[in-house]
Amino acid sequence: MNALQETRDEDLDALWRSIGRLDVNPGAEAAKEHLTAGRPVYGYEDGLASDEVLKEYPDGHKEVVRFERGTRKEIFVRRWE
Repeated sequence: MNALQETRDEDLDALWRSIGRLDVNPGAEAAKEHLTAGRPVYGYEDGLASDEVLKEYPDGHKEVVRFERGTRKEIFVRRWE
């Protein structure tokens, strides 16, 4: 079992909230680097449910996803408009 698997779901929820909006987050430069490299980034926007996360793709489209408790499998919820 790795450190992520040992992390409590409540702790992960708090982590997503602390990530904050990508455009005002000090980690925004790192997020831009990931996008430029072709990798999606995750963040939070007001209006999302407590178990939802915003996934932004390099092409600019965004999706709301959540992670299944226990397995942490990513589940598509809806497109973010």
